[in-house]
Formats: sequence, C-alpha cells, structure tokens
Amino acid sequence: MSDPILAFWEPYAPPFDQRFWSLKTAHEYGYATSVSCEPCLNTDTILDLFRLCEPFITDTFWIGKANKLAKRCIPGTDPNMIRQLEAMQSDDEVRRVYAALKDEPKIRWKESYCSVLGIAQTIER
Repeated sequence: MSDPILAFWEPYAPPFDQRFWSLKTAHEYGYATSVSCEPCLNTDTILDLFRLCEPFITDTFWIGKANKLAKRCIPGTDPNMIRQLEAMQSDDEVRRVYAALKDEPKIRWKESYCSVLGIAQTIER
C-alpha cells in the first residue's frame, strides 16, 4: 500500500491507487479477480491490505516471500531496504501473518510461507 516501497521494489509499475482502482473496476465489470502479494513487501500492513481488497476479490489473495532476494538484487541496491524486506520475511513474521489470516477463506499461502509453517500448499480449501 506504500507507494515509496512499491516504487523501490517495482520501478515503473503503477502506484497503489491505480492497482486498487484496477481491481475494483475489474470486479465491477464482472471479471474474476485475485491479488498476489508475492513477495509481501510490508507485513505491517498486510491485514489492512487484505481487508481493503477482499470485497473486490472473487478468487484468492496469495501471500508469499521474495524468492532468492539476495541473488535478485542488483549491485548497489540500498542495503537498508534489503534488510527491511528480509525482516518482513523472517520466520516470526511469517507466523504472525499466518496467525492473523489463516481463517480467511480467500487467503492462499505460497510455498515460501508453507515451508516455514510446515503446512501443505493447497489451491482449493
């Protein structure tokens, strides 16, 4: 939901308000909709993000960690931003997010979360 975080990790991608507008518009026109938070860039706001988007999601809301973060960052990437994202992906944060959202029927966990949690990844509930 934070445009500075989105702009840092996804340069040239649309800001949050455009992404949210697109979700709402697609939903209003009857399209099947889902959201992917892989990677989840901010675990502090993931519950708020889900609550905001959930009325406009017809399918699923996926949550996962950044895969191979250190290998994917280009040289010179701000080390503070890398550390911040790594902290958001700690095992404790994964467990905290899971505890907050595990009972939500639209939530799906990517393999990166499932491996920390010791649960099987499921597509359908």
